[in-house]
Amino acid sequence: MKVTSVIIAATLLCGKLGYSSEDDSKEDNFDFLATRHPELVEKSGQKFERVQSEDYEEDLGGEAGVKNYFKRYTKSKVGLFGTDVFSSLTSIGSGIPHKIVVDFQISELSRLKENHSMKGFFQPFFERKFKKHHVLEDILLGAEYIYQTVQDRHEDNVTSTVLFLGRTPCIVQKAYEQVLAAVGKESHQRSVHLNISGHPDAETMRGGDYKSNPDRTRIRNMVTPEKLSHYLAYMDEKGLGESQKLYIVDMVNTGGGLNSFMRLLTKYYRTKSREVPDVTLLMLSDIIDIDPLTDRSYEVTPDQTFFGENILTFREDKKINLKPFSIKTCIVPIHSIVLQKVLDNDEVQMLASHGVEYPAQRWVPDFDEERERGGAYQAELYPYLEKNFSKFLKFHMQKIK
Repeated sequence: MKVTSVIIAATLLCGKLGYSSEDDSKEDNFDFLATRHPELVEKSGQKFERVQSEDYEEDLGGEAGVKNYFKRYTKSKVGLFGTDVFSSLTSIGSGIPHKIVVDFQISELSRLKENHSMKGFFQPFFERKFKKHHVLEDILLGAEYIYQTVQDRHEDNVTSTVLFLGRTPCIVQKAYEQVLAAVGKESHQRSVHLNISGHPDAETMRGGDYKSNPDRTRIRNMVTPEKLSHYLAYMDEKGLGESQKLYIVDMVNTGGGLNSFMRLLTKYYRTKSREVPDVTLLMLSDIIDIDPLTDRSYEVTPDQTFFGENILTFREDKKINLKPFSIKTCIVPIHSIVLQKVLDNDEVQMLASHGVEYPAQRWVPDFDEERERGGAYQAELYPYLEKNFSKFLKFHMQKIK
């Protein structure tokens, strides 16, 4: 069995299980790729070209084709969002019989429920998660789980920053913001989105097109001093410098991208002459594979505990520039169909998400406007999401005692 993706919300144990003392004594200049491939530095300043050659808008038949695609995607009774997560139509195409996938996830959810808090949104989460429900509701349940997990860790006079990293968790963020709006000021939480793509200043761990043209991928991931300064300024614009507690929501596959981002986070707070705040990394996961994967850069322990609190540990790999650190991880259950066919959907990410593809090669002022604008077809998807998230949310809030 193979898990293709995991979404995480976790806690970085700074000063305890963070970077090793050897790494702490050295300044990270993000010059690994530039030092080893100086011949590519000038090329990294050229206009970005996608590693994957597909033109999604053209492939769908232009503007009219894209609009029709999302119309079918959101059609109430037959569109993907309206599909029952337990239906055989949601098969993930991994070769695993659908019933086995469903039974395993139900079993793990049952185990999680045994000793789990039932405060607030955890009540509708566990009531609805075992019953037939649509893909759209499953996304909202994940967002509510994130909200309640953060709320249960609230400290007086502290506002928690929930950071949605990259394009994959964008739809979860839309649902989460609906929850914040419904709860009001008492949440003590704020939602932030930060674009990032690839494995900045590291050799890629991805296959396919990324491996077939390694120099193009290195150019994509290469960080120069100017680009690093620009990205740190972008983090500043998002108000991360004032964060007291930071929760990161991200989709993790090999772990290389998250490893690079934790380096950026450490660099950012050093420029602020302060320690990295209490970072909580929360993991959206379908949990259909109990065997360790050889292509991951991290391990989760205890390895018999899938839901609840765990420790995620990155192994050092100097050949590709992975740094060692550990993260306290709390896993959020979400259905495999949501992970693979919605959140990680190429057309959604490229065309209708508020996030954009943002590798290091794009960390330049000329791209800022496009970065903030997001996908050109958000209007074809987001109003539908907001309307239906609101409907399900009212239903869920009635179940909270």
